[in-house]
Amino acid sequence: GQKVKEDALKWRLSLDVAKGMHFLHSLDPPLAHRDLRSPNVLLSSLKAGSKEPCAKVADFGLATAASSRLQQELLTWQW
Repeated sequence: GQKVKEDALKWRLSLDVAKGMHFLHSLDPPLAHRDLRSPNVLLSSLKAGSKEPCAKVADFGLATAASSRLQQELLTWQW
């Protein structure tokens, strides 16, 4: 029913975010987003050839190339 459809949509959107993060991490050098949270995930109206929305990772203001300094804790004012 409706609950199953909602759960399936949540999984698809989560997979979109995971694919976006995988792309960032597969760059050379890898890119660390450093602020992945729900306000930084945008939904596009439709994915090509689909009736479902598509999630896009956004807001790269804290993004940085991976290095040893990423081992430091990063706190944003919301956390």
